[in-house]
Formats: sequence, structure tokens, C-alpha cells
Amino acid sequence: MSLLDRALEASVVGSFTTVGYRLRHRAERRFSVQDAPMIGKVVVVTGATSGIGRAVAEGLARRGATVVLVGRDKTRGEEALQAIRAATGNARLSLELADLTDLRAVADLAMRLRTNHPTIFGLVHNAGALYDRFQQVPVCSQPPAKLLGAASREKVGPTQQGPVLEVTAAGQLVGPYLLTKLLSSALAGGRIVWVSSGGMYTEPLNVSKIRDVRAGEYQGVVAYARVKRAQVVLSEELAIQMHDAGISVHAMHPGWVETPGVASALPVFRAVVGPLLRTPAQGADTIVWLLATADSEVTGTSGKFWLDRRARTTHRLAKTRRSDTPAERKALLAWLEEVTAPYGPVGAIEMLPAP
Repeated sequence: MSLLDRALEASVVGSFTTVGYRLRHRAERRFSVQDAPMIGKVVVVTGATSGIGRAVAEGLARRGATVVLVGRDKTRGEEALQAIRAATGNARLSLELADLTDLRAVADLAMRLRTNHPTIFGLVHNAGALYDRFQQVPVCSQPPAKLLGAASREKVGPTQQGPVLEVTAAGQLVGPYLLTKLLSSALAGGRIVWVSSGGMYTEPLNVSKIRDVRAGEYQGVVAYARVKRAQVVLSEELAIQMHDAGISVHAMHPGWVETPGVASALPVFRAVVGPLLRTPAQGADTIVWLLATADSEVTGTSGKFWLDRRARTTHRLAKTRRSDTPAERKALLAWLEEVTAPYGPVGAIEMLPAP
């Protein structure tokens, strides 16, 4: 790591803003190395209809990948699809509609993806939002009938209502975990990228506070940061679980980016930092690079946390380091498996032999 990079990283503001990206882009050789061809490689990008996700989809399309855009809104999705096709000349793009806070919808999405794309090279967990008020979504305690065989369907009967999840945890942690689990066999030999946030540096790993959020204590920014911390930990754990299947798993944070979500959820922050915010393309750069590069630092390793094409520390504060214990990690995995078990294979991640 260069002295310039060290200085930027220590400054936080200099590192996370467009200043850090531009200086690193200008000074570091890894930004000019040619990416590996992506023709014939299928990549699924969630939250792909705007902001960073749309920039990721466009960056991959420019490199020849077959890109599946996942979004919630059909109109916005079709507009993004047409715009990316026009900008890149790549017709190998498609749109899938799904709300990742709805685990039934996630299971249906996984089924469609596996049918249409038996082999998937990349999965980008980018979908996310910062909510200013407490919201919950229901979870089933038994699997939807369409996910069961005929014999099992007779035994189980109607789907039963189970627990509820806070919407941030549902859409940015539980839903993506379920999607990963259901697509794991298709992803053998591929790559997974979790799009976290620099905000995760402020919050320790605390599964009970993610799982048992109370309306009277709810703070959207805190809930978001806790889930983003959990994403990074989960990425590290999945890197271990998925190693034998040849799947590399990485997390990254894009820096402070000018997106519709920032404008609506953090208007004061945007007003103060506005001129220094990164463009969506700058925020997407490391995601695209993690999928397209042949760099051995990426292809030969897994479980790292990235910013601007370099692996970074996952802790800046003593309180977050103390919280990151084997017991808390085990609790995170156990909770995610408990919630998602009705929708997919029992046990952790469904694995295939190494390719």
C-alpha cells in the first residue's frame, strides 16, 4: 500500500469521497490493468435499476457479460434495461422483478434464475435502502407449497405465518442470504460480492439487536449500519463455507456516493458533502473489478473487504473488534439459517464438489 493510499485511508473523508477515488485511480497501476473478458459469463445484480447497481450492470455489460438486472419496479427496470442496452450495445440483458424483503419472492426469483441460467458466474448483493421509520415484514414458518414435492405438500398443509423481520434486515441480510443459498450450486466456480457501507465501521456485530428491533428504539441509520456490519461478517463466513466449491466471496464499500437513496434518506449529509460525493460509476468500479479481474489477489483469495480495489481493515473502533467473536458469528449464521430454512435446503449452504 502506497503512502498516498495510507494517508487517504486514515483521513476517512479523503478516502470515502471522490477525492480518494480520483487520486487512487490516477496513481495506482491496478486501475489500468486490462480486465478479463466476460463474454458468456452470467452475472445477477440486485438493486440494478438505479444508482450503484445500475452502474454495475452497465459496467459488466460493457465487458460483454450476460447481466440479469433484479429490481422491484417494472417501469424503472425496463427503462434501465433499455438505457444500458443503448449505451453498451449489449443485448444479453434481462430483467427480473423481486422484492428481497419478501422471502417467498426471493425463493421464486431463485427458481427462475436457476431455470434460465444453470450456471451463474457472479452474484452482486447490492439492493438496499435506508428507512426513516420502523417497518416489519412477515416470514413463513413453513415452506410455500410450490417449493415442496407432492408428498411433502400433503403432509405440511397450508403455509403458516411465522415471525416478523425488520425491513432493513429482511431485504439486505436475510433475503440475500436465502438467494445465495438457493443459487449456490449454480454459482460453483463463481464470485459473490456484497455491497456494504462504510457506515458499518460505527456499529458492532450484535445479532439480537438486528433480530429483535423495537419500534420505540428504532433509528434507521443505526439499523442500516448494523446490517452492513453483519453483511461483512457473513461474507467472511461464507468464504469459508463455499471454498470447496471454488466460489470466492467478497464484501466492499463503495465510498460516499451520490444516489437517489442518499438524496432521500440523508438530505443534510448530502447538502454538506454534496460536491465531494462519488458518482455511481466510481462507487461501482470495485464491484465490477472484483468480478472482471484476473488479478490473483482476487481470484486466489476470498473473504476480504474492499474499497477502491484494495483490501481494507474491517474494524476502525475497539468496540466493533471486541464484538466480533466466534460466538456472535455462530449466532448470526444460526439465526439466518433458522429464518430461511423453510424456503430452501436444510443446513448451511448447499455445496457442489469443487469445479
